[in-house]
Amino acid sequence: MAPYCSRVYHPGSPSTMRRSLASLRFRVRPSSVSIVRCHADAPPEGRAVSGWAPPGPYTGMDPEARKPEWLRQRAPQGKKCTRLRESLGELKLNTVCVEAQCPNIGECWNGGGSAGGEGDGIATAMIMLLGDICTRGCRFCAVKTSNKPSPPDALEPLKTAVAVASWGVDYVVLTSVDRNDLPDGVSGHFAQTVKALKELKPGILVECLTSDFRGDLEAVSSLAKSGLDVFAHNIETVRSLQRIVRDPRAG
Repeated sequence: MAPYCSRVYHPGSPSTMRRSLASLRFRVRPSSVSIVRCHADAPPEGRAVSGWAPPGPYTGMDPEARKPEWLRQRAPQGKKCTRLRESLGELKLNTVCVEAQCPNIGECWNGGGSAGGEGDGIATAMIMLLGDICTRGCRFCAVKTSNKPSPPDALEPLKTAVAVASWGVDYVVLTSVDRNDLPDGVSGHFAQTVKALKELKPGILVECLTSDFRGDLEAVSSLAKSGLDVFAHNIETVRSLQRIVRDPRAG
């Protein structure tokens, strides 16, 4: 039986209305069907029907539905995952995986396995170079900002290469905060890290997810010739929203 709308008008005398409501209550029993509330304004004064309530926000979702299993992730475990965490702490390196609290960290670090076990696929990690303080203040980003962050760690490229080589990962993504205080926009720091990685582990695949280098094409060319395997850059948003959501200094 189709659901009835609780907003129902009953013309006629009060006795007719009472009989109609009694009939409606009998036909629409909780055990057989639920009452669907119309999303409409309240009935005019004097025509209100018992049981009417203001509509709540419509979400299109069933509040009782369970989340799909693929959306549920266990806490990351496994030997590879544990080893990576310990190494990061010892060398004081940052990863987007940890800083962003990515729910897929266990799957990536364990080589395609579940969060609690290792897989036989390619284990990947994403290193965030130059610390966790950015010189820009884009509205969509939660990274800490400062106009005068600490000077770059000159040993970070070597530390990163040593750590990644010991992890046993097959693919590493290098990214960074923006550093407008550096003349080359961190391009040189990226290049040094790539070269150090390739020297210690020639077979590893290196992707560089870079900033815009303030539009400096020489900085782009320098990094592209460093020996990396993939050069990537996020434009973050569509052209019409660039000035609204990104720092004005973004290229």
